[in-house]
Parts: sequence; structure tokens; C-alpha cells
Amino acid sequence: AIKFSPAGGRITLSAVAAKEEHPGSNQKLWVTVRDEGKGIPASLQKTIFEKYVTGDQGETGTGLGLSFCQMALDAHGESIWVEPAAEAGATFVFSLATVQETELER
Repeated sequence: AIKFSPAGGRITLSAVAAKEEHPGSNQKLWVTVRDEGKGIPASLQKTIFEKYVTGDQGETGTGLGLSFCQMALDAHGESIWVEPAAEAGATFVFSLATVQETELER
């Protein structure tokens, strides 16, 4: 998000606890990262997480950043996606499982 945001642009992070899908299962946390950059064209939104895919608006990079994010989340049974832009910028959402904190007795 920092790389693709204009100087002085805003990057917003938010997290929301999702409702439990199944009683007793780990609750999910939905984390959203929103920037004010150029955005992700609709033509790239399905492939942007593949290795070596870069934007089509003169962006530079290896095309591995989002691919790595997806692989790391996949390894933990989680997911990441880009939401269609309502305005300028890009919005990425990923899920994280929460764990219930327990205290151990000595």
C-alpha cells in the first residue's frame, strides 16, 4: 500500500471480528488495508495474486509481494482478496483465525 500511494496519501487499516460460522470454531478477524493509489484494474483483480503479475500502469516490482501474502495466508488456512474499487485506490481484505486465550495453572 505504501509503495502505490501518493506522497501524503492515506493508508487505512481496520479489523473487524466476524460472526462465528460454526459454534465452537475459531472466530475470524477480517483485516482491511485501503490506500489512495491508482487502484487495481478490474482486468487484474483475478490474477494479481499470481507470481510475477504486476500492474499494467507502469508499476515496477517483481510481482511477488501479493503472491507471498497469499501463500502465507494459505499456509494457515486463511484467504486474501481485493475488493472492487468504489473510488480511487485499492482495498485488500484478509482473514485471520483468532485463538482463545487460556491461562495455565501451575
